[in-house]
Amino acid sequence: MKQEIINVNNLEDIKHFLSQKNIYMEAQKSKSTLVQVYSSNNDITWYTSVVECILGIIPNVYIVGASTVGEIIKGKTSRGETVIALSFFELTEIKVIAEDCSKKDEADCGFDLGKQLESIKNRIAGIQLLTTPLSINTEKLLKGLRSYTKKTSVFGGGAGDYYATSNTIVIAGRDKLKKGIVAVAYIGEDLLIETCMYLG
Repeated sequence: MKQEIINVNNLEDIKHFLSQKNIYMEAQKSKSTLVQVYSSNNDITWYTSVVECILGIIPNVYIVGASTVGEIIKGKTSRGETVIALSFFELTEIKVIAEDCSKKDEADCGFDLGKQLESIKNRIAGIQLLTTPLSINTEKLLKGLRSYTKKTSVFGGGAGDYYATSNTIVIAGRDKLKKGIVAVAYIGEDLLIETCMYLG
């Protein structure tokens, strides 16, 4: 896996970054490319603009992300910016699943997500979760999911918001959810994922 990370403040920064020849070439030759967007901006129109900008330059990528209260880049925390991380996988497949929890119980959301993950035939090396813990009961969601993920590494985090207490967002491609969960399944025999717990 290769990775490129940048912090940006506007769409021109994104266009300049993604238009570099090495970025385009890596995306073209990779089996899967995952773009993660983490931003202090909790305005849905910003995420829409960012996603469309990315897809306009490198269309065959998976995009996920979340609103934040502190963006991490190269081991350091920044504030008030947008961080974009591109991961280029040579052998690993990616599957992104989003569940909207605004109209159903969180446990049902977790159960439905688990069923979709179970339908993946090849080995899942790990599952990355992005949730909106300020607007849903994440514990119930994970309880519904747990029966499907007992033998798989699960990691991730919750979306944050600098100002409001519940205006958090997670994204999966063009889908933006204020109450929901996004799962990234990393699929393949050659990928090893080790999980650790951090507080802070």
